[in-house]
Amino acid sequence: LDEPTSGLDSTSARSVVQLLHAVASAGATVACTIHQPSSEVFHLFDSVVLLRAGRVVYAGLRQGLVDHFAAAGFPCPALHNPADHVFAVMATLSDEDVEKQKLLVSPPDTLAQRPRGKRRAAPAADMAGSASRMLREVSWIFARDLRFTLRFPENLYARYGTSIFLSLIYGLVFLGAGDEDDSVPSNFQAHFGALVFITISVMFGAALPTALEFPVQRPVFLREYAVDTYSATSYFIAKMPLELLISFTQVLIETLITYFLIDLRGHFVGILGTWFALNVASSSFAVIIGTLTNEANEVIEALDPCFVPQLLFAGFIIRIEDIPVWLRWAQWLCSLK
Repeated sequence: LDEPTSGLDSTSARSVVQLLHAVASAGATVACTIHQPSSEVFHLFDSVVLLRAGRVVYAGLRQGLVDHFAAAGFPCPALHNPADHVFAVMATLSDEDVEKQKLLVSPPDTLAQRPRGKRRAAPAADMAGSASRMLREVSWIFARDLRFTLRFPENLYARYGTSIFLSLIYGLVFLGAGDEDDSVPSNFQAHFGALVFITISVMFGAALPTALEFPVQRPVFLREYAVDTYSATSYFIAKMPLELLISFTQVLIETLITYFLIDLRGHFVGILGTWFALNVASSSFAVIIGTLTNEANEVIEALDPCFVPQLLFAGFIIRIEDIPVWLRWAQWLCSLK
């Protein structure tokens, strides 16, 4: 970050640096430039790199900065802000004086004075550390998504509202169709039609909102992934619990409404589980589509050729046996089947 405290008062500047320090403590690398920080802000930094005219004056732990200048003959007065002292010294010295006082650090020494990391751990410790970091990343991303969902529930209301509206339409149109004698062709047609429409609704009701989610969040993901805030694996694992909860609630609402209005004969839990599995499969496929596209309109254009053909290979419109043999393999790519 380039001078994140510029234009802020001392309290706000301290709050910003405290937040950056918390991010760094969580395992991310945070680097920023800062000009004349207060004593409180300065002591929040772990490491310091001091530059003059493009050359390194100091690079190492914050605690070693005072000793570095003291060794060159510029001790920091007691109870004085080290950052103010360093800037005052550098402002009064010319380039020649800086070199004479041996304040500049040569490249090999610069590397030697940088904070050294811990010794490489054994493979088992590496795996434990990676698992611990992934757990922190997943919990942090999940908590952020949960806060965002609770803070801006409009999309959730629209998703549930659409499911309730369509389920009521299907339930009222096919009212009691499941309790009729299916030996009568018209009754069977109504019963079968109800199942087809509800199943298709479950599939598309999960695919569209899920597919549109990642293209919207892509800029944030790429920015945070580029600075190693979290891994792609942690990101998508963290997305699963909340999405599964939302999907299950959505399917539960649709099943409760349609099951009792239409008088479906199947076991309630079995129907709920089947539609939930279809919802999850459609959402997973939609996530793949979302990651392969850059814009929301591209997602919408890609959904039709990926999902509409499933209606043909699900056995609703035409029997699988009537489809040419060289095309029947596509049925195994159809989650609707």
